[in-house]
Amino acid sequence: MRKFIAAGALAVALFAAQAGSPTGPDSAQAVVRDISVSFGGKAYGVAGERPRYAISFRLPQGFYGGNDEIMIEGPPQMQFPPLGNGANRNYWISTPTTTYNILGNVHLQPGGNKIWIEPKNTSLGVPMDGWLEVQIGAIGASDPTLNMLNPTTAGKYQISVMTTRDAPGWSGYFDIVAADPAALQATGGSGQRAFAGQEFEPLVVRARDQYGNAVSGQTVRFALPEDGPSGEFETGGRTAEVATNAEGYAISPAILASEEAGAWQATAELPDWPAVGPVAFGLENLQPGAKRIDVAVDPPSLVADGVGTAEATASLIDALDEPLAGQELEVEVDGDVRAGEPVDNGDGTYAIPLAVGTTPGEVTITVRDPESGAEGTGTLELEADTTGPAVAITKKPRKTLRAKKAKRVSFRFASGAPDLAGFECRFDKKAWRACTSPAGYRAKRGRHRFAVRAFDHAGNRGPEATATFSVKPKRKKAKRAKRKR
Repeated sequence: MRKFIAAGALAVALFAAQAGSPTGPDSAQAVVRDISVSFGGKAYGVAGERPRYAISFRLPQGFYGGNDEIMIEGPPQMQFPPLGNGANRNYWISTPTTTYNILGNVHLQPGGNKIWIEPKNTSLGVPMDGWLEVQIGAIGASDPTLNMLNPTTAGKYQISVMTTRDAPGWSGYFDIVAADPAALQATGGSGQRAFAGQEFEPLVVRARDQYGNAVSGQTVRFALPEDGPSGEFETGGRTAEVATNAEGYAISPAILASEEAGAWQATAELPDWPAVGPVAFGLENLQPGAKRIDVAVDPPSLVADGVGTAEATASLIDALDEPLAGQELEVEVDGDVRAGEPVDNGDGTYAIPLAVGTTPGEVTITVRDPESGAEGTGTLELEADTTGPAVAITKKPRKTLRAKKAKRVSFRFASGAPDLAGFECRFDKKAWRACTSPAGYRAKRGRHRFAVRAFDHAGNRGPEATATFSVKPKRKKAKRAKRKR
């Protein structure tokens, strides 16, 4: 007889604790109790393996191997082997003292997860409340492929045991854990973009076995590039090791983007399982400042009159395609336009006041973000100014003036032209001269003509306004005749 193995050692202790009961349990307890399963000496099974099973249980009614039978039913995923024979016998029954051959048969039920065992061994006897163990699987040099196949899905499973002496209703439980890691999958964190010094969300991987079960307790090593665009874990350094949790996930510490812009890759691997390939995460450090600058000018064209104004609006977009406020901008103009300081509107747009000169042509306004080097341009078309401003005389002398020799006269004039640069006046046949209102002259006796015209910043002179008058001698006073007394 072979020694009691697997769960037998536990059964010996339990048997000793239960021995000596003078009477059996009542009918309410007449069911198989305290079922436990071991897998090649381990308290749990590994998904997809073929270990030797040892199913131990207590028998309130005892057991007689001559004519009693045992029924064992496992989950649908469990597959029992046939009885076998000779060196390839797959079933044994043990008590705390002895292991017995099955001289009868093992009946596999449809589906393969339920068996009836007929020991037909009169030497086998278990007292009431005694322990019995069914060992299933090849021994020694026997073919291990005849062992039971563990379920391939990790989890808790139920197993039921009943004998012909017991009422049904008692079940035990056993655990199937994941097999060795076979794959590492990136499940989160790839595709992120961040500016220098900003955080990337943690990288997430999941370890699975060949059956897709999550594998816990495995070391995952996350690594960031040592050179070029990269980052640093918030815990410090460019490598971090994290164990997978109960769901097979490993989550890296957060990552701070480095200063150098560009795309890069982080990796994760299972250092204890080199046959499992690493996974990569695509990340990108973004260039700070504007990625694109759009410039619009309103109005798009003006007369080059030296006084017109327009406004350029620069719209800044950052590397995340979001409006970008708070930038210091440079403005450059290549024509006869003066640009003022940009005004930050706070919404990613900047207003730039423009004042036109008098030189016609297309003017390019370039707006540049010195932080990123991005720039954008807009144009303003300056049309030639060919019309001079009009002027009107608002006050002038009467048509006829009288004086002994000369008369002092003055003229007032005005223009409503926005591009007015000044006035020129001409009195009689003298040359045009710059003047301001009021303009005064000394007019001798005779006919006189005053003319005034306005000019703009482009040098255009408008039509003249004129006024004429005459200075005549004073009338002599009539002498009064003396009255005779």
